Amino acid sequence: MSQESADQRRLAAIMFTDIVGYSALTQRNEDMALSLLSEHNRIIRAALPVHRGKEIKTMGDAFLVEFASALDAVRCAIAIQHALHDRNAVTGDEPIHVRIGIHLGDVVYRDGDVFGDGVNIASRIQSLAESDGICVSQDVARQVQNKLDVALHNLGRGVLKNIVLRVDVYALQMPWSADILVDKTASLPARRRIPIIAVAGVSMVIAAAGGWWYLGARPDAVTKAVAIAPERAKSIAVLPFTNLGGNKDDDYFGDGITEDLLTQLAQISELKVISRTSVMQYKGTKKSMREIARELGVAHILEGSVRRGDKQFRINAQLIDAERDEHMWAKTYDRDIKDILAVQSEVTREISTALKARMLASETAQIDKHAQGNAAAYLLYLKGVYAMQPSADTDPNKFEPAAEYFRQVIALDANSPLGYIGMARYHIQKARLGFATLENYADSERFVRKALAVDSQSAEAYIMLALLRGLGQWNWKEAEQAAKRAIELNPGNSEAWDTYRAMYLEPVGRLEEAVAAQKRAMSLDPRNSLLGLRLANLYRELGQCDEAIRQARLNAASDPATPIHLAVAAKCFEQQGNFKEAIAANRQVKIFWVTDALLDAVDKAYAKEGAQGYFRAMLAHQKSLTAKRNDTWYYVAIYSTCLNDWESAFRALNRAIDLHDRNVVYLKSEPAFSPMRNDPRFKAALKRLNLE
Repeated sequence: MSQESADQRRLAAIMFTDIVGYSALTQRNEDMALSLLSEHNRIIRAALPVHRGKEIKTMGDAFLVEFASALDAVRCAIAIQHALHDRNAVTGDEPIHVRIGIHLGDVVYRDGDVFGDGVNIASRIQSLAESDGICVSQDVARQVQNKLDVALHNLGRGVLKNIVLRVDVYALQMPWSADILVDKTASLPARRRIPIIAVAGVSMVIAAAGGWWYLGARPDAVTKAVAIAPERAKSIAVLPFTNLGGNKDDDYFGDGITEDLLTQLAQISELKVISRTSVMQYKGTKKSMREIARELGVAHILEGSVRRGDKQFRINAQLIDAERDEHMWAKTYDRDIKDILAVQSEVTREISTALKARMLASETAQIDKHAQGNAAAYLLYLKGVYAMQPSADTDPNKFEPAAEYFRQVIALDANSPLGYIGMARYHIQKARLGFATLENYADSERFVRKALAVDSQSAEAYIMLALLRGLGQWNWKEAEQAAKRAIELNPGNSEAWDTYRAMYLEPVGRLEEAVAAQKRAMSLDPRNSLLGLRLANLYRELGQCDEAIRQARLNAASDPATPIHLAVAAKCFEQQGNFKEAIAANRQVKIFWVTDALLDAVDKAYAKEGAQGYFRAMLAHQKSLTAKRNDTWYYVAIYSTCLNDWESAFRALNRAIDLHDRNVVYLKSEPAFSPMRNDPRFKAALKRLNLE
């Protein structure tokens, strides 16, 4: 038999993987490199059978894998990168970063190995991926488009080394690089360049008046060099300013300076600024600037200290290039306390100049307006914000001290939006804790209107308006408009993206878009585990329970001090009929209504009656809470549905709507109600919520 006849030729999806920087690590510490390689191999081999991948061979730190389906190959690559990203997030060991390339083409099988252009192209494509990234050929992109919740970006058509055929290459936009554009077309020699358009959430970001065009192609062959786009170079985190005054009562001042600076910087559209929740986790940290920058995904760090006297203050601030660990700018301000707002605006301008971030006229006007505010009112506002910090406390009166500070702000400076925004947030926060009344919504409306009357360019005011229109009035069109306006005014505000998801996309059932918006929020506030909790719940609503459980466990591992994360996993186990796992997950959820006594009763009921006993015990407990809170009737409806008691379910559901239960806005997306969706009473409930 001839060699040609012994060869087998067929169409296959070929995946190549490669560890970033492995050769350098081997030279630096061979034992560590070998240990990481073993761990890397275990992670990849665990993913292959799940996605029907066949390992052909390994070549040092590289894998060559075959799949019958391009979609299986891409899903496997995504799973591998998620697994490695999760591992890097929770371990103190050396991180493992991998590039992956995938091509769909004709390959030749001979003696247990594969050959041909299909293999060579996959190898070359892999070299174009960013660290922790995935690149695919156009043939793969065609097969997987509209089948993933990951965006694909066309990097253009170019010449791959030793490959005659010109190949269009696409990059998958992973969640940890959600708003970073990478110019890899500089590495794709070609006669023309195709614009890269980044899609984040549901908005299309098109830079430079209609697209980012990369001209002047290099004639040299493909290299691994990547040029980071302006967003990455102009990214910054403002670390908590240290209070050097020795008075703990002045901690609000340092935290307030931090929050105000990042708020001012976030108004500059050319800057990526990490949000408050993430940076506050580094208060008092011993980590290096490089570590913090890597964890937050930024290139620069602003840090400093404050010392406050009765009439004066001192601020020391320094801007650091985290990768080089070099100071780019530093300054000390000794001023009268009445100049505090002007100093913050001055720092904002200095940082913008140092990072070469242009400010639009509207952005400059907002920063100048802030500088002209009333300093005494501003200090009271900082105290109010400090008193509104999130906690596990569910006391409906916990925010009263904050409200009193905000009232004083309004009395001192009725022409500032800050006091009105603070009061609107106070009333809306009561709704989010489950204690709101219709009076709270009416008061919130009044304060939001006043905030917008004095400052129509306030993104925060539009966030409050979106929350009011959604939670309080079920006016989804106006909620959408307000959330989009907040994003337009401050695209770097993670709360704006989270609100767009919460008050429009998720309620109306546009869950894939909601996932994208939530990932955008997470990219701006990467250490805010509550954003991850909401992402996990979106996966649950989409019926992707395995992914929801994975995300919930990741959240719990990254933020063990917050007890609620595994509640989403518990709900997923309920949906899957895995009640033992649901009870076990709930035992790790230490929130006010999930008690050991409840779970002991549920466990006992399940042992005696199975699923019916489980649901009856959960239903009885939810009913017992209705006298104290107005956000539990929704769960009474859910567990009544699980027991096929539709009459009771609809009574509870309508009671929840009557009380403006905060949870009813997600009625359309909740999987537990699936059995009742065709019932006219369910459609009537949706109509009451303006969702039908």
